[in-house]
Amino acid sequence: MSEKLEEQWTDEKIIDAALVSVIEDRAILDVGANLSQEQFMSLKALWLLGETKRAYLREQGLLDFIPQGVFDNKDWPSMAKGLKSQDDVFLRKWRQDSLVAIKKLRFETISELKEKGILLVDEEKIREVFSMASKANLIYVDSETSGLNYREPIAIGISMKVNDRSCYIPWGHQDYVYPDEMILGSGLSVEELKLTNIGEEPKQQADADLIKELWPDLVAKVGAEKWRFFNKPFDRSVLGATLGGTIDWNDDSYDVHHLAALFVERESRKLKDLGEKYIENDAKDEQSALKAYSYDIANSGHLKVPPYIEAPYAAKDCELTEAVDKVFYALAQTEQQLEPLKIETRLMELLWKIETRGLLIDVEYVKEQIAKSEKVVSQLEKEFVISSEQSVDIFSEESLKKLLYETWKLPVGRKTDKGEPAVDTWALERLRYDNPEWAPELKNLEEISSLNTMTRKFYAPLLENVKEDNYIFTRYNQMPKSGNISNMQTNIFQVSEEHAKEALRAFVVPEKKAWLIFDYSQIEMRILASYSRDERMVDVFARGGDLHQQTADLMKIDREVAKNLNYAMAYGWGLPQLARTAGITEEDARELKSFHRDAYPKAREFFKTAENKSAARGWVHTLSGKRRRFNDKFHKAAGLLVQGSSSDIFRKSLLEVDACLTKEFARDAELIAFSDGELIVEVEKGLEKRVAVAVAQTMKTIYSPPLVVPLGVDISLCRKNWVEREPFHREVLVAKPEPQEVEINEDSVELV
Repeated sequence: MSEKLEEQWTDEKIIDAALVSVIEDRAILDVGANLSQEQFMSLKALWLLGETKRAYLREQGLLDFIPQGVFDNKDWPSMAKGLKSQDDVFLRKWRQDSLVAIKKLRFETISELKEKGILLVDEEKIREVFSMASKANLIYVDSETSGLNYREPIAIGISMKVNDRSCYIPWGHQDYVYPDEMILGSGLSVEELKLTNIGEEPKQQADADLIKELWPDLVAKVGAEKWRFFNKPFDRSVLGATLGGTIDWNDDSYDVHHLAALFVERESRKLKDLGEKYIENDAKDEQSALKAYSYDIANSGHLKVPPYIEAPYAAKDCELTEAVDKVFYALAQTEQQLEPLKIETRLMELLWKIETRGLLIDVEYVKEQIAKSEKVVSQLEKEFVISSEQSVDIFSEESLKKLLYETWKLPVGRKTDKGEPAVDTWALERLRYDNPEWAPELKNLEEISSLNTMTRKFYAPLLENVKEDNYIFTRYNQMPKSGNISNMQTNIFQVSEEHAKEALRAFVVPEKKAWLIFDYSQIEMRILASYSRDERMVDVFARGGDLHQQTADLMKIDREVAKNLNYAMAYGWGLPQLARTAGITEEDARELKSFHRDAYPKAREFFKTAENKSAARGWVHTLSGKRRRFNDKFHKAAGLLVQGSSSDIFRKSLLEVDACLTKEFARDAELIAFSDGELIVEVEKGLEKRVAVAVAQTMKTIYSPPLVVPLGVDISLCRKNWVEREPFHREVLVAKPEPQEVEINEDSVELV
């Protein structure tokens, strides 16, 4: 970059002007002339971010200078009247960060990229790469698409790493947005960058029909085990839909992201971050630069990025995927993680199958609930202002933080992952418990937060994603940091328990169908009994009894308190959490924990053994052999082991139940969803009992052995919706077992 351009980068006004000149539609800019360029840029940039991101920014208190509802109005001159004059530091920094990132892009001419074989557009060279791929041991592949919506994007290019060659083959980029020379600092003239201004544009893309001819043939020739993707479900689907020829699922054709997740539990698993930490390259800066260009300049994802700008980074993704794969596959071999990897690979296929199956929702009910919630929130907001004598934006996290921790001077309890004071529903509940003098005001805020969360994170996504036939197709996060599979779009368990039932009514049973819901009974407690081999615990399950009731009887307390106590001991809860959850004092909580240790002495020994072993080696392994790692909080090792093993049982039950249904009932009974430990099977009416028996028996045999106590399964029947359930003759289907003599031998679970 020239010295002159370097100087320009230090001038904030020139940076802002440059960004405006690239993004803004000149006609719109003229119409909105009563705005300053900076104000207009801020407003339009936020509008382009979309509703979800704006909601997040408003929660952070970063949009206080723009009134609610202004983005519903597309009349830009009218919008100007709603702007306040105060400056917005966040937006200024956001624009500057984008430009600084873009400055790091490496720009080469189209001819240079073609000569290096990075940008492939000519038929002869493309056929050469496809021929090499058909004979390769492994092929690393990544797709570039028109968007990130899981079900609707179209592939516009494909990058491949074959042997020592990486390249990008584009065919679907369109309406290119070329960057301004000043932003890029490439040394090229504006005319050279804006190629359409100097006559016929050099060829930047391949013939789509050629790729549609070659791809299905390559897929047919190459075994599924030879393909490697960083995000296989997405890339496999979009390439198959766009080009024809869909790669088969295969136990050995794993997903590199899921491989890395076996070892990277709490940190970012994005490709750029894995590359920066484990491969020690500049992937993070490069990918941030391309993202800044794609979204902040082209405003289109990858669709409008010129192929010659995309090519080096698309090719780099495949190189990085290969490098990450080699690092973590070697670890998987060393640490005996290949079997857990195979389970995750099989599960990846099943989740995709469930995601494409969909669930029927009652759209009118959802709309009614949104209107009802908004009405209640509006009333609660008015009551809060009157009772607290505070006028505050309760939908702004920053405003709430100031109110709670500065104005009211409440002690900070729960914190976010970033160490900031939390103000979500759970944090408000804890504050209410710890500060009874503020209970009425906090209860009001808690209710508002809960209803707002239900609308924003549950009902609204349902309406945004529902199809014309009223079916919703969700996405599951297979390996989140919590360890349990989670729903990424419509997670009912982001909703408070108080509102969950009314939310679940949105899911309805189709005509001529019924739903069977299967739920393991006290699964964590059964795992704890198997690991600890505590006689009292093992005996109660061998007799078909209830551990929570046994604990209640032993300690002369309510069953609900006993249940919370059992979980508190298993998961390593502290006294405040047990007291708050069970609704008792901390002194009572301390006394109950002491009684529990005496009542179940081998469980107490198990907790200590797990803590000592985890402190010595930094991990425990679950039933499947998967390692759960941590660097501190070793007193929670037993809880991590129990929860991880519970997740193992649930994951394996999904696979085994699906196999059972496919074999025994074909399409007359299908696994259609799961949530928080429940499996939902949709069946043809008349088959309920046969399916219930088959599924329950399958679920009861998971990991038995090595578990030393029987697994119990509760079954419910739904005829209308997810909420209205009836017990399904449990005494007939899963008969109460006779008391058993439990044999504990070398095949039983052991903490090793």
